[in-house]
Amino acid sequence: MAKFWEHCVRNSLRVLWLGGALGLMQEGFSQAAYAETQAKVEKAHLTTLNINEATAAEFETLQGIGAVIANRIVAYRDQYGPFEAVDELRNIPGIGAVKLEKMKRFVTV
Repeated sequence: MAKFWEHCVRNSLRVLWLGGALGLMQEGFSQAAYAETQAKVEKAHLTTLNINEATAAEFETLQGIGAVIANRIVAYRDQYGPFEAVDELRNIPGIGAVKLEKMKRFVTV
């Protein structure tokens, strides 16, 4: 009977070890994927984007800005002239306080 319990304990330990190893592999993978994504974001935004000179394609490199909002920014600038402050982006439909806060460190006038 002792052999039976010893066998059960060994198998349980193997399962726990394997489960832990798989968990670490999954955690490591997600950390690697996160680091890769973060590196791409940082590479895309090594410098700030001047909102008075940027093209629609350049605006699209900003997180949360797609083609529609990028074109709205350019159209607004064409219609009203250069921006005097980054906060003027709030005048663009689709750019609210939260989106503007996320963009602020990547844009300038």
